[in-house]
Amino acid sequence: MPPILAPPNHKAKSHVVIIGAGFGGLAAVRGLAHSGVTITLVDRQNHHVFQPLLYQVATAGLSPADIAAPIRSIVKHQKQTRVLLAEVTGVNAGQRRVLLSDGATLDYDALVIATGARHSYFGRDEWAEHAPGIKTIDDLRTKPLIIGAPSNSGDTYLQPLAIKNVLGLDKLKIITGYPGTREIALAIEQGELEGRVWDMDGVQAARPNWLKDHLINILAQLAPKKMPEVPADVPLIKDYVANDEDKKVLDVIFMSTILARPYIAPPGVPAERVHALREAFMATMRDPAFVDETARLALTIDPTSGAEMEQIIRENYTLPESIILKVRKALQGVE
Repeated sequence: MPPILAPPNHKAKSHVVIIGAGFGGLAAVRGLAHSGVTITLVDRQNHHVFQPLLYQVATAGLSPADIAAPIRSIVKHQKQTRVLLAEVTGVNAGQRRVLLSDGATLDYDALVIATGARHSYFGRDEWAEHAPGIKTIDDLRTKPLIIGAPSNSGDTYLQPLAIKNVLGLDKLKIITGYPGTREIALAIEQGELEGRVWDMDGVQAARPNWLKDHLINILAQLAPKKMPEVPADVPLIKDYVANDEDKKVLDVIFMSTILARPYIAPPGVPAERVHALREAFMATMRDPAFVDETARLALTIDPTSGAEMEQIIRENYTLPESIILKVRKALQGVE
């Protein structure tokens, strides 16, 4: 009879088996650190690789040891966690048992499967670049989408978090920890991620072929109003929101798309100087030589006047308490 591997501590509340020591598996281990359960983390490799930096190893920028670490060393401070080097061949859900390639089994009270996933194209891999799984925001209500962000403090995390909470898109998952834009783009191309929040200028600069060859779907614009650089048929995300207050909540959170790179003067500047600065700025935006130069560089210029920016800021500083509370709620979930 094949051996049944016991959990490390029978006195714990329950035994959780986690299959896969990638980002998802390790996140589950960390999340259960103080729960009182015992954890068995199973992986067929004895190390965790930070895949977004593989390209730097390939180009001799880093050594393999810089992006790989023994799994045991990562979880060594969690005394109720053990790491098992094994390959899982199946799961008997009725018996709550994980089947291993050497014939052994693992009983569990709760099971986390974090082995990663890819789309299936029924043996026609050439379809992959033309047939991503998510076509519209409505698809997100029934299909999972995994996107990446560098951290949980910027727009690339906070904006999708807001739409996830406001629209109830529970299948939208945001993975943080990527060093930057290049690593996220590479993770998308390798199939580790399926998308990200990105401005059009950023896509044009970093991956122009994605747009030229129609390799991506632009699901929606995360902005208070439509941006001229985005294709006209791409809807605003707030078009999917029925409640006017919720639309206003998203407008507040997306305000940074309008006030993206503001020029700010200190308090006490005389009114006539403020007027002169604003007029000079808008005159520059209309200057033919400036317009030609931005066109040559493929940059989109959509200036917001000083008066309009001031009005936006005043409106947002006088929001009713109900909107402020909803904005806070929309941003809940920041780790």
